[in-house]
Amino acid sequence: MRRSINLFYRGSIKSRANKSLRVTKSVVGSRNDFNFNQFSSCNYSLAPPTRPEEMLSARPHTVSLEYESPEYRQQQLDLIYSKKAWIIDMDGVMYHQNKLIPGAKEFIDWLRATGRQFLFLTNSSDKTPQMLVHKLLRLGIQGLTPANFFTSALATASFIKRQKLYINSNTSHHKPAGSAYIIGGPGLTLALSEIGVVISDHDPDYVIVGETTDYDFSKLEKAVTLVRRGARLIGTNCDI
Repeated sequence: MRRSINLFYRGSIKSRANKSLRVTKSVVGSRNDFNFNQFSSCNYSLAPPTRPEEMLSARPHTVSLEYESPEYRQQQLDLIYSKKAWIIDMDGVMYHQNKLIPGAKEFIDWLRATGRQFLFLTNSSDKTPQMLVHKLLRLGIQGLTPANFFTSALATASFIKRQKLYINSNTSHHKPAGSAYIIGGPGLTLALSEIGVVISDHDPDYVIVGETTDYDFSKLEKAVTLVRRGARLIGTNCDI
């Protein structure tokens, strides 16, 4: 069972490690002493007082507690163990900057040991799947292949490829591929090249903007000009 309660207190909060709290006065509930050691987790936060009587207290704070019982935790673990395939984010889930998130390697080892399928899904378009393989290898996760990764650059290329035959706005000529002016990294450039998109800044069919470290005013000015001339604008992800 997972519950949340709010307590007004004048006592002291012990460390998170022992997950215990002594409350000398409670707005909710009739007990004066609470101990949550029997629960698997106990998180709390402090907030300013909101009730007039709280303003007169020696310790005018509100404590918000969330805790879960062992039974609830086991139910969640059973739900996790029942999954046969996993889609996994990368930044902030597998690693932060250049360090693995604690437990990330063990999680991938568990997926492999239990025969589960998994795919790393990232909204970054800057790196190729092969570059991501090398990045995780440097961080200590071995045995991955480019097939384990799907980036927003690949999603963009897939979208353009699905357009099939389309009409060039200037010549009304049907073409199986298109041309694009690209602001982005090697992951985006390679993904589009592999489906036959011609990279050009001369009346392209698309202006495609992705993640890169070398944005500059001249490139953005060029992109705006091309879009105003009729090029379709595509962003690889909404947070670029």
